Amino acid sequence: MRLGASRFSGLVYAATICVMVLSGMILYRSAGERTAAVERLSRTQQVMLQMEEVESLVKDAETGQRGYLLTGDKAYLASYEQAEARIEPALSRLNVLISDNPTQQSHVLQLRGVIDAKMNEIANTVTLYQQGKGEEALQVVHSNLGRAVMDQVRAILREMRAEETRLLRERQATLGRLTRDLTLAIGLSTLANLVLLIAIVGLHRRSIAAERSNAEQIRIREEQFRTTLTSIGDAVITTDAEGRVTFVNKTAETVLGRKLAECIGWPLAEVFPIYNEQTGAVSENPVSRVIASGKVAGLANHTVLKRADGKEVPIEDSAAPIRDDRGQVCGVVLVFRDVTREREAQVALRRADRLAVAGRLAATVAHEINNPLEAVFNLIYLAMNEPATPEAVRSQLGKAVQELNRVAHVTRQTLRFHRTAPGLVEIDVASLVDELLELFATRLSSRGIVVRRRYQTGLQVVTSQDDLKQILSNLVGNAADAMPNGGELTIAVAPSSENGELGLCIRVEDTGHGITPEDQSRVFEPFFTTKAETGTGLGLWVVKQLVEKHGGSISLRSPADGKAGARFDIQLPTVSALRNASATTAAG
Repeated sequence: MRLGASRFSGLVYAATICVMVLSGMILYRSAGERTAAVERLSRTQQVMLQMEEVESLVKDAETGQRGYLLTGDKAYLASYEQAEARIEPALSRLNVLISDNPTQQSHVLQLRGVIDAKMNEIANTVTLYQQGKGEEALQVVHSNLGRAVMDQVRAILREMRAEETRLLRERQATLGRLTRDLTLAIGLSTLANLVLLIAIVGLHRRSIAAERSNAEQIRIREEQFRTTLTSIGDAVITTDAEGRVTFVNKTAETVLGRKLAECIGWPLAEVFPIYNEQTGAVSENPVSRVIASGKVAGLANHTVLKRADGKEVPIEDSAAPIRDDRGQVCGVVLVFRDVTREREAQVALRRADRLAVAGRLAATVAHEINNPLEAVFNLIYLAMNEPATPEAVRSQLGKAVQELNRVAHVTRQTLRFHRTAPGLVEIDVASLVDELLELFATRLSSRGIVVRRRYQTGLQVVTSQDDLKQILSNLVGNAADAMPNGGELTIAVAPSSENGELGLCIRVEDTGHGITPEDQSRVFEPFFTTKAETGTGLGLWVVKQLVEKHGGSISLRSPADGKAGARFDIQLPTVSALRNASATTAAG
């Protein structure tokens, strides 16, 4: 009998090792395949973005050419020259990205030839104009040769996008399949190891029963059982046949928010209350099912555990029976884990996908705005230089040009959002705020909003003027929306010292309806809005990105100092030396 039991034990141990090794190999292979699939999918997305950049550069070159030929203003050549310098590196990066795709390589070869022809045509017209042969240059433009070449560029890019779209769908499907396979492999591996663990425990019980007294057998069995369950990384609870808790390991204590002494002897439902996350209904206790059926059971999807402190934690678990020497169920082992991080990772991935789509769309829209924007600039330029234009109209047109420049900055910023902001200058913040409030004057006064100015003259900061104006425009616009029936808007600017560095604090505070505590932690997230149908959910996210891009920080307090409304504080570094230290506080 002992020899047979030993051989059986040896077989079980060998099976355990084989299962563990096999599981490890399967999981390693599945994880490797999934990682490779993610990399292929990422490369496809990079290829599509690179194609957008190439097309954008060719359009920028053409726009610069036509602006120069129409106006003779050399400022337009900057767009052409920058595009000319960046097209070849962009094509090279695209060629590297599609190096594993012969079809796309042939497309890139064709694209390079067509773009070379386009750039030669642009260079030729610019040279003719600079040589005083403006009419000949315009004849080349009017010959529609440039349009035909651009049509070829677009046609090639359409074919390349179609190929990459096909690859994207293919690779997304492959990634989904590999993810499902990996999840299934993990589940099967866990279940197999759990079954083998139970089998090993059963073998230990039988071998101890044959050699020692009943009391010693129970003591040793429980000690080994506790050691095993305590050492594993998952949360573990064991119960007796009545469903009362007999053991809780350290991980389970952390997830439950209860100590072992608070759990021993209590019914599992008291220390392990679980609910359906979507309906709030009490979920069936898996231990009760295991005791009744004698089979392994798991939780339904969307199950949450209510901790001792009231916090709800999403969990996944499985419960298996513990049997005595006669094969009778004498208890249950419950293995579960907190899946909060997995949930957060899934949410972050979905958010990243949405941002990627929004980014591509924004870049496309921003680029298409440039052409009509150039036309508006030209028309205003002609109107301002018309001798019959009154001086008052010229002044208003000058302000219109300033705002159009800000629109142009926003479109350029959209195309290079994560790059270091160009055009950093020393800005008088008070003057910029006054200029901004003048633009909002009609909107604020129509709603009965009183503006309070709290700042000193001479407070300067080195940053991008357009970026700072966009930041403050978003905050002032949001404040106005929060006070449809009137209120007070306060803008304060003062020196600050954060972490020992001289800086500048800009405060925008309103007495509107405020922001709920639940929403305060999410207002800077993309696509989150409290404006129902009128908001996009991107304004404050853009503000935060711009502030951080300039090395600053932004914080929110609502209600502001115990009052109704909201207060946004912006900390910006590197303030220039203060001038005109005397305060000129005004109330508007």
